[in-house]
This record gives sequence, structure tokens and C-alpha cells, in this order.
Amino acid sequence: ERGEESISAMSLLTDRLRRELSCPLCLNLYTDPILLRCDHNFCRACIFGAQPSPVGNLRCPKCQTVVHSRDCRKNQSLANFVVSFKQANGDRHHYCDDHRERLQLFCEEEQKAICLVCTTSEDHRDHRHVPITEALKEYKKKLEDSRRALQQKEKEAKGCFRMETEEIKEVKERKKYLKMKIREEFGKLQDFLQKEGKKLNEELERMEEHYVKILEDKKENISNQISQLENAASEVEKTLDQTEPELLKSDLRVLMGTTNVEMTQAEVQFINPERPSVDLCEEEFIGPFQYKVWKRMKDSIIPVLESLTIDPDTAHKQLIVSRDQSNIKYGLAQQDLPDGPKRFENSFAALSSKGFKSGKHYWEVEVEGKAFWVLGVAKHSVERKRPLTSPLQDGLWTLCLKNKSIYAASSTPAEPLSLEKTPTRIGVYLNYEGGKVSFYNADDLSHIYTYTNKFTEEMYPYFNLYCSDVDDEDDIPLKIFPL
Repeated sequence: ERGEESISAMSLLTDRLRRELSCPLCLNLYTDPILLRCDHNFCRACIFGAQPSPVGNLRCPKCQTVVHSRDCRKNQSLANFVVSFKQANGDRHHYCDDHRERLQLFCEEEQKAICLVCTTSEDHRDHRHVPITEALKEYKKKLEDSRRALQQKEKEAKGCFRMETEEIKEVKERKKYLKMKIREEFGKLQDFLQKEGKKLNEELERMEEHYVKILEDKKENISNQISQLENAASEVEKTLDQTEPELLKSDLRVLMGTTNVEMTQAEVQFINPERPSVDLCEEEFIGPFQYKVWKRMKDSIIPVLESLTIDPDTAHKQLIVSRDQSNIKYGLAQQDLPDGPKRFENSFAALSSKGFKSGKHYWEVEVEGKAFWVLGVAKHSVERKRPLTSPLQDGLWTLCLKNKSIYAASSTPAEPLSLEKTPTRIGVYLNYEGGKVSFYNADDLSHIYTYTNKFTEEMYPYFNLYCSDVDDEDDIPLKIFPL
């Protein structure tokens, strides 16, 4: 009881001292206390308000004494005493709300700070307590761990942020490059069309000049005949104007053309020149105009649709290659064919007869109705006898379809792909120097997938019927789309 009375007296004394060290206006401990001439103290902000150095008279809020601002000064002693009080007693949050005692222990069950008196109370008597400094040390350790984890995450996030920033920059740079390439490619087509238009117009000008000359020559011929006819008619007219005796004196033989005179009036005739063919035929210059231009444009298009055939010497023995070598289908049994180093034995595959060591090439394969297929590009040294371990490492860059609906890039592991439309034809584009193999839905030329690599060998178009347990699919061939 005596101890409790001592604690209570100490608490009362502390509260009284706190009141004495508190500003009468804000009721908080003094902050930068100012002493007026009337010996009353106030916080600087409370007495002066927002003015740091006011000028003029002011009235003391406590005794109403009028004092001049120059008679107000900072009470440094009081300020020091307030600091000491805070250091000695700490903030009120460091004291137990129930017992007004300093918090010195930490209750692990309740996870809260308690005072010594709390340990004897019913609420904490049976709990495990540790010194608050020890708990604080453990708590700081957890905070340090948390800070390190957060710093690591912050570092990771900043790294991601930098990567995204670089990615945005790369996307913008890539866009500029692609815009330039698009402009360049369209420029080539425009140059071609302008040259074709110029050539066609020059041919039209030449034909027009030729036909006009023919017509001008005919016109001149007719004009000469008109002059002769006019002269002859004039001579006859003059003769008719003579009197009858004079008329009879004229040499009628000349007039009637009965003598051997070189040209008489009677012999003058109009000979209509044969009409030449000078038709600027629309069919010659227009006709199937766009198709004709496209036929000529093919020589300027890179790549043009490749005309491919399947090499039967590479086809698996259970694959049937058509006579024109344009399509391939799955057979029910292996054929009696010679073995050779080129023939596939590890998969139902075949290669094109033509390979590529440079340039840009594009071809299309008809896949409508097929449930399984693998299409793409294979390097010359691709493994053909033993099972493949990794398509990319083994020299295959392919796109595949499984069970009619599952599309995937043949990487390791396979990368599933989502297509908006089911293609009836697949387009394969090889950019040898660029190190790219791209796949397209050839129905609308929408992009599906692109591989990037460095090619050092001759590359061959690759056709694989994969495998199929669906009987009605076996008769549907993979067909190279013709040019």
C-alpha cells in the first residue's frame, strides 16, 4: 500500500509539473517559449501567431497587460527545462495507462508493453514477460529484416521499372525502324508502279504518234487528190463557159480523155486510200490491267511465293508423295522404298527438293481438314534416323497442330499458341540473313509466331504429318499451295 501511495504521489507530482510546463493557450508543453514583460510565458506560435517577428503592441492573454513586442524575449531556461522534463519522463505513451508506471516489460502473449505492476495483475500474472529492451531489440531485428526485404523488393521493382522504361524505348525505336521499312517497301512498289505507268504512257504516246502520222499521210494524199479534182473541174467549167462555136473548136478528145495525153480532165479520179488500223485498243492498254501489272510485278516482289516440290527421297516410308510431288499424305503401311541417308525414319516427315542458303523466301501449305501437322524449316544436317531430343537444338523451327485445335510452337517445352481464326493455309517465311522463321495464317496473312536464330547451313522447307489415330483424316494430304 505504501508503494502504491508513493507511485500515486509521484504521478501527481509529474502531472502538476507537466501543467506548469504547458502553454496556457495550447495546453501542450512549451515549444520555443516566449517570456513577456509581465512574466507570463507562451509558445512563440501561440502568442505571435503566423508572424515570426511581429512589430508593435500586444496584449497578454493571461493578465491583459499591454506589452511591446520588443520587450518579449525567448525564455531559454524554460525551454531547456522542458527538454529535460521530456527526457526524464518521456512521452506519456511510455507510461502504463492503468498504473501510471513506466513501461518496462513486454507481454509476449498479449504482444504489448506493460509496467511492473501489470505483472502482478490478473491479466498478465501467468504470461511470459521479457524486458522491453530485449523485445525492442527483437522487434528491431524483425524490422531490419523487413527493411532489407523491402529494399530488395524495391531494388527488384526499380530494376523492372528500368527494364520497362528500356522496353518502351525499344518499342518506340522499333516502331520508327518498322515505319521506315514500311515506307521503304511501299516506296519500292510505288517506284515500280510509277515506272510501269511511265512505260505504258510512253508506249501510248508512241502508238498515238505512229497512228497520227499514218492518218496525216492519208490526209495529205486525199488533199492532193482534192486539188487535182478541183483543177480538172475548173478546166471543164471554163470550157463550158465558152460560146458554142468556140466550144466546138476545143479539143474534145482531151476533155473526154480519148487521146494519149498524160493526164486529162476526164482521167482525174478520186482514189480513196485504204483505211489503216489505227485503233488505240483499250484491251491492249487496259484489259485485265491489274493482273498484267501484278504478273510483271512478281519479278520485283521479294519474297515471291516459292514454287516447291517434295523430295520423295526424304519422305518417311509410310508417307505417300503425289506424282507431281506437290502434296503428301499418311499411308496405312510402310512402302517398299530404298533406304538412304536423306530419308526420315524418326518421324513422318519430308523435306522440299529445294533448299535456301540466302535471301528471303515464302511458301504456303494447305492444311484444311487436317487434325495433325508440323510445318516449318529444317537445317540440312537435321537428325533423320534417331528420335529428336529438342527441336530447336536439333535444327527444326516449326509450328504444329494437335487434335485439330491445339496450336503450338515446337520449342522445348512446347509453347501453346492462341489463334483467333482457324487457318486453311499456313504461310512460312524464311529470312536467312535476318535469322528469322515466321508463320502466318495465309488466309489473311495475320502473324502467328516468329523464331529468331542464326543460320549457317542450307535450310529446307519441312513437312510432317505428325501422327494420327483418326481414320478419316489419313486421306487428307498436306498440299503445297501453287504459285
